[in-house]
Amino acid sequence: MKNKVNIKNILNFIEDRKLIEEGYLLFILIGMFFLTRQLVFPHASTLALVSIITSFIAAVIPLYKNFSLFEKKEKILFIGYYIFMTLILAYSLFIVKNKPYYAIHTYATCVLLIMAYIYPKNKKVVDIFIWVMVIHALVLIFIEIYMILNYTPEFASRVRNYIIGNGFGDIYTRNGIYFRAILRGNELLLIPYMILWRDKTVRTRIKRIILLLGIIVSGNMAYFISLAIFYLLNIILIDKNYKVIKIMLVACSVIFIIFNKPIISKVHYTFQLKMEKSFPTRIDQVNVLIDDMESVTDVILGKGMGNTLNAVTKYRNYTGDRYFELQSIYFYNQLGLIGFSIFVFLHLFLTYKFIKNRFSLIIYFCYLTYAVTNPYIFNLTHLIIILVLTSMDNSLNNKDTYIKLDCENK
Repeated sequence: MKNKVNIKNILNFIEDRKLIEEGYLLFILIGMFFLTRQLVFPHASTLALVSIITSFIAAVIPLYKNFSLFEKKEKILFIGYYIFMTLILAYSLFIVKNKPYYAIHTYATCVLLIMAYIYPKNKKVVDIFIWVMVIHALVLIFIEIYMILNYTPEFASRVRNYIIGNGFGDIYTRNGIYFRAILRGNELLLIPYMILWRDKTVRTRIKRIILLLGIIVSGNMAYFISLAIFYLLNIILIDKNYKVIKIMLVACSVIFIIFNKPIISKVHYTFQLKMEKSFPTRIDQVNVLIDDMESVTDVILGKGMGNTLNAVTKYRNYTGDRYFELQSIYFYNQLGLIGFSIFVFLHLFLTYKFIKNRFSLIIYFCYLTYAVTNPYIFNLTHLIIILVLTSMDNSLNNKDTYIKLDCENK
């Protein structure tokens, strides 16, 4: 009996001293930092994953408390999901015999993405995330300025070959004036920009400008489309300012009429580039991943967690690959129809349960608009998005003013 009392007292002591909070926040900070620092640290991706997993371990007590608040049916759903995913892992390791590291990596992703919804809701997670991404944007801006000031075709070629050769991403230019820096972590830049959108303080506006410049340096067309959707949804669903919509439509029409030739030319050029490489590559990946599921068993149960392909097409050699632009199709390939359906359903259910604020939902929707066609979903990026948005949503619902949003009651 004394042992039980002592353990309880120890846990209460740890919670009272906020040691748990300081622990998991520290590892969240480390994880986010390494995720955006792969240009400097070669094994940053692994370090980021280990740090995030450690933060979940550090938060095990509040995780358990949050789980205990579920209704009985929800607890059964949660436990049933983890049992089912564990069975798929066993199937992958002992029947299909996929590589253990790859299988466990997918299993950890499936477990943590769901567990992220019951992670402790803390506004400091959002604060840490915003500052880490502002630093990332500053790095991108520095790279842009440095490349412009030192530009020669030979220098740009050497830098690009180094970046690509080390798997850091890509840095390239078509005119020597505007460089696109495609680095890991860029996919997160839009989220803090959107979070801070409705905060009108000078300090926040400076952060937004820095983040927007970082997004521009990233140069991903999908980001700009998502931003356009974000602005539009804010006007329609939150501001409900239909007069502004009419003005924007008139302004866009006038601009298009005046500059129709260069606009059409640019759109045609961009679309042509996409048709030559981007779209065919994605279609090719869908075909390869679906064709890999040869039997009815493969379709229903999947090829197992950590499945790798053995296929070569005119677009790419897929032998041993686990990196796909359409990550959702790759998850379907691994989990099969049953596993993938359960996985997606539980995501939708938990999103409905934990992300209720309209502004938070708009941000999450805009993230999905560019994530589903790029390798930014069902991975560590997606995990961080869930942690940040659930914490933000909780703060909004509790009327927390740390972010000074004017949409809290909407």
